[in-house]
Amino acid sequence: MKTMTLLTALGIMVCCLFPIHTKCSKKWKVTVKDFQFVPYNLTHVKAGDTIQWVWEGGYHTTTSGSIPLDADPWHGVISEDSNSFFYVPRQNGSYEYYSRPDTAKGMNGRFTVYGATGIDGSATNGDIQVFPNPCRDYFKVRCDNSLLLKEILVYDLNGNLVGQFAGRNRILSGVITIPAGDLPHGLLILKIVDGSGLRSAFRVIHE
Repeated sequence: MKTMTLLTALGIMVCCLFPIHTKCSKKWKVTVKDFQFVPYNLTHVKAGDTIQWVWEGGYHTTTSGSIPLDADPWHGVISEDSNSFFYVPRQNGSYEYYSRPDTAKGMNGRFTVYGATGIDGSATNGDIQVFPNPCRDYFKVRCDNSLLLKEILVYDLNGNLVGQFAGRNRILSGVITIPAGDLPHGLLILKIVDGSGLRSAFRVIHE
């Protein structure tokens, strides 16, 4: 008994001196009923979190639609006999999904994922930095050295030009703020073009 008590005490001392930190993922619940996913849009899902669809009525599916290039597609039946489905996203970007039997009724949803390796709180390329990342209403571009800024181009993952901001060949030295409210949500590619036509590319997430 004394030996066990001593071992227990030592164990407590070790835990106090060297605390164990666990990094827990989050579970997001989406209810499936009445031809709708509730909530319809999740904007703060971190890579490694779990999306759980839970049945509350009817016969539906959760089926991936437009998702990031390297993400795994999914298809799961949500019904009384199969009342839940789980998916763990690993790639940053915007995920859109729908219920296959209910496409005519517009039963769809989406979630945005951030935090996977390769996307940091800021994106840096040489002397140029884009932050915050993910961004919401705006993003900022900072240049440590003088840059003759021609334009900033924004593309989605399909290569479509979704935003264009004229630099008017101004000298960029410091920080400028670019509005992001009209840009699509998800993973975007920013290309900053200087006066000589050289481009610096950045990956950012618009929540």
